[in-house]
Amino acid sequence: DEATAAQVAAQWATLDRSERNPDALAVRWQTTRQDIFRKRIKAAEGAYRLVLLVPDTPAAETVPVEDAEAWPGEAETQTILTMEKIVLGVIELVVERDTLRLGNGTINVEVPSDFLAIRMKSLSDLLALDQEQLKELMLDTYREPIDLLPQPDGSWAGKFMLPRRGPSEVRLEPTETRD
Repeated sequence: DEATAAQVAAQWATLDRSERNPDALAVRWQTTRQDIFRKRIKAAEGAYRLVLLVPDTPAAETVPVEDAEAWPGEAETQTILTMEKIVLGVIELVVERDTLRLGNGTINVEVPSDFLAIRMKSLSDLLALDQEQLKELMLDTYREPIDLLPQPDGSWAGKFMLPRRGPSEVRLEPTETRD
């Protein structure tokens, strides 16, 4: 926003000559960019419904394509994925100074330095929510962080490939309308 841009310009104008080299500016820009991202997330603070979308069967179902729907040379089957929506509860998104947290902090999150997102460090953190459905999904087998990106409807969503299930998604859906 304009206020942040003015603040950054004022800070950079006060740099002495030794701080105006490319390496020093790159470090300063990384910090500044992360501050900007944190402020954007701060504006989105509040209650969210934590949702997990997973294929409702371990293996995708393959069904025959109707003759009228298939073009010559196309596959005669297609894969149909139906998604199960698991609502894990309402959780608070909180930004405090340099930290970001979901709920009481059992879900470990951070702000990436290179783009606007809420990075969930480990899916296995969801197991602390103590829901039986989660134990069946073997979330602890997924080892990569998941970046929840801002969506036009005010939610945050991150996609990942859940072993033995397929394409899945973690969502933070606002419990009320945000500006």
